[in-house]
Amino acid sequence: MNINQRILQLLERTGLTPTEAKFYLVAHLNPKFPIKEIQKKAGLSKTSAYRAFENLRELGLLTSSQENWRKNVQSVSLKTFAERLAKEQRRLRKVELELKSIGNLMGLTAFSHLEEPLQIITDRNKIQEKAFTLFAGNWDHFLCYGSAERLIDVIGNQEEREWVKQRSKKGRTVDCWITEIGNYAHDFMPNNDKEYRNVKINIEKENQDYMTYVIGDEVITWHKDKELGNRAIIIKDPLIVRMQENMFKRIWKTK
Repeated sequence: MNINQRILQLLERTGLTPTEAKFYLVAHLNPKFPIKEIQKKAGLSKTSAYRAFENLRELGLLTSSQENWRKNVQSVSLKTFAERLAKEQRRLRKVELELKSIGNLMGLTAFSHLEEPLQIITDRNKIQEKAFTLFAGNWDHFLCYGSAERLIDVIGNQEEREWVKQRSKKGRTVDCWITEIGNYAHDFMPNNDKEYRNVKINIEKENQDYMTYVIGDEVITWHKDKELGNRAIIIKDPLIVRMQENMFKRIWKTK
């Protein structure tokens, strides 16, 4: 087996079709070839060649000029291809882990009487709306654990300050375990008494991309992820809410 055959095998293992792999390899070995020449050299039909070209261009593996796209085809390097593949694998790994996590949660909520025991919100306006609708709940005290910086990344700085202002006006209190000290945490800590906030600090590098609230009859995690974006993950199943509450109380007692 020669090197080109091995490259074709590897390209197909990434998910490319045999036709796409051939087209990419010929374009890679013959920079700025026209589509017609790539088609002939790869032994493809005109229809197959154009379909492969469009698919590869959509994947970002081929480039061409807007004015002369048929006559000037350029592929990304094999190194760039590998780097993009590695990045995509990392993203898919995160998706896999999240799906497993959601699967576990759904397993725990399988017998819940609620129609929607688990909800994920990604729209920023809806995330902010969710934050302020919490005031309609029947609670006087809530618990929070995580990074204050990620909280304002997800909700918004002004929105979070307004939230705290409204909570304080109602005399609602919070026990808050902070895992990261940044600008926002430094700003609010001098006002802890005024804003009815009891804070403990323990820097935890592995727990700095989210903030979790145990509030009323819900658990809400405000989460910032580089690949998946900002989300509010809401759990309403009573069993999980109680588990999270007990877990928080155990952590709170450790320091």
